[in-house]
Amino acid sequence: MKNSILKMIEGLKGKIKNNLLEIQNNQKEIRNVLKQPASQERSIYLEEKYLKNKSLLSENNDFISLQLSLAKFLDKYNYSDLFENEITPGPVVSKLSGSQYFDMTISGAIPFNQEHPYFHDDAFFNKLMKHYENIEAYEDCNKLIQERYSNPV
Repeated sequence: MKNSILKMIEGLKGKIKNNLLEIQNNQKEIRNVLKQPASQERSIYLEEKYLKNKSLLSENNDFISLQLSLAKFLDKYNYSDLFENEITPGPVVSKLSGSQYFDMTISGAIPFNQEHPYFHDDAFFNKLMKHYENIEAYEDCNKLIQERYSNPV
C-alpha cells in the first residue's frame, strides 16, 4: 500500500506539472490573440481559454490537497503495521458526469480512445468535434476522427 501511495503522489506531481505547462501554453495563445482586432470569435476563444485555465488551476488545487493528505498519512502511519502487507486495490467506480468527462477529455486528462467511457457515444463525440471546431483546433478534430473510425469495435 505504501508503494501505491507513493506512486499516486508522483502521478499527481506529474499531472500538476502537465497542467501548468498547458496553462502556460494557453497564456501564450491568449497573448497572441489579444494582439488581434476585437471580434466575437476572439471573445469566445479568449473566454474558452480563460475557463480552461480556471479549470486546470482548480484541478491542481485538488491534486495538491490530495498530495498533502497522502504525504501526511504516510508520515503519521509510516511505522504502523498497516504497511506490512500490500493491498491490491479493487476496481474504481467513477461517478463523474458527462460534462466532467467532457472537461477532462478536452484538458487531456482522459484520452479519447476505446477505453474512454463515452467513446461510442455519438452525442459526446459530436460535442467534442464542435468544441474543437469552435476553437479552430482542426488537428484535434482530425485526431478524433482517426481514433474513432480507424479502430474497429
